[in-house]
Amino acid sequence: MARVCRFLISVPVVLGILWAIQGYYLMGAEPAETKAAERKLKLDDAQTRKLREINEKLIMQNPNLSSLLRRGSFGGRLTAASKRALLEAYGGTAESEAAVLRGLKWLAAHQQPDGHWSLKTYGKDTEGCDCQLEFEKAVTDSNTAGTAFGVLPFLGAGVAHNRAPEEPPELSGFQNVVKNALVFLATHQILSTDPLVDGKLDDNMYAHALGTIALCEGFGLTGHEKLRLPAQRAIKHLLQSQHQAGGWRYGPRQPGDTSAVAWVFLAIRSGQLGGLAIEKDPLIRAARFIDSCAAGPEDAKMSRYSYMPDQEAKLSVTAASLLTRQYLGWKQDNPALVAGVKYLMENLPPEKATSLGQAYYYYYGTQVLHHMEGPEFDLWNSRMREHLIRTQEKQGHKAGSWSPEGVDFGTAGGRLYATCMGLITLEVYYRHLPMYRTVFAEQKAVVE
Repeated sequence: MARVCRFLISVPVVLGILWAIQGYYLMGAEPAETKAAERKLKLDDAQTRKLREINEKLIMQNPNLSSLLRRGSFGGRLTAASKRALLEAYGGTAESEAAVLRGLKWLAAHQQPDGHWSLKTYGKDTEGCDCQLEFEKAVTDSNTAGTAFGVLPFLGAGVAHNRAPEEPPELSGFQNVVKNALVFLATHQILSTDPLVDGKLDDNMYAHALGTIALCEGFGLTGHEKLRLPAQRAIKHLLQSQHQAGGWRYGPRQPGDTSAVAWVFLAIRSGQLGGLAIEKDPLIRAARFIDSCAAGPEDAKMSRYSYMPDQEAKLSVTAASLLTRQYLGWKQDNPALVAGVKYLMENLPPEKATSLGQAYYYYYGTQVLHHMEGPEFDLWNSRMREHLIRTQEKQGHKAGSWSPEGVDFGTAGGRLYATCMGLITLEVYYRHLPMYRTVFAEQKAVVE
């Protein structure tokens, strides 16, 4: 306990000093290309002391949460003070947070009484709902994916089933939303003596991975023991379902694709950060599968990736695979990662678009750039943040959501998918602590 307390006292101070040295600041009217060294973080000594006091009190109440201060972990979401500091440091605004709150209210209004969200019939029994578009009748019907997507933005805002940041006050009213969603996922998990079936949340591996992320984050944010076993069993099912070549796809042990692998790695990373046991060998095999999908130019082959081996590179799965590479331990100055980031920066979010567009690409690209930090993220963020705010619905029952028209995978996931992808992208500032900052002494890559 003494060791934990020493970390609690030092971590926020170290963060404050590092942020101040690096000079990342709240994005405003100043041009994005302003040198990072010239910027000043709006985090004064009083705020730093307050962060220390809040985190110390919180972790003393629940020592299981100490792991949330690790690199890339969930600790930035825990309190209103830590969220404010990260918003100021990485370019969030009052307008972006207002958009997040509008989205959470829309989601809460469309949750079903038993705790689930439906991708296809999210407006069922919701009074006055006119949100569903005609083409959404063809959306994939998955309550597991819908519920996972629905609850992740609440978890991303720091709302757990038994606690929430103090501000804004509306967040505390969403605790039962989270509780009911996690209960729905846990009670629909399959218990079996068959290792290929036990722990399964859905027949579709994408949906199962999403549900696993939700359970792992729910456990990680609270340390609640009743969530540990469902989360661990969900992780175990993922590892049991891996193909011998190292990938994952739609069903157990099918030859993999980089999109499914990326979602699985988000789940694995969430489980690891929550303190769950993760076997090493399956992750080494997964790294080899990612290698097999490298499709960049000859001088930087691992800077771009294809959907499956021996195909041409795709922008969306390149972003997803680069994030996976970061989880697998690539250093910030890895030449292939630097080249990959340069490729992403050649494909910035639009300045004047009226529809959400490439939600999948934006979600992964934003995380990659956030972990890299610096002027590249500043420029990306200024585009991404304003694009999300501009394209969010502002009127009527749709207010707070994003239209799925023109959205990649919008015909499969509909408005619920588009809205949740928009929200968790807009929460990037505090949803995960930066991956390349030394915050905790015992920091390891996901495969170590």
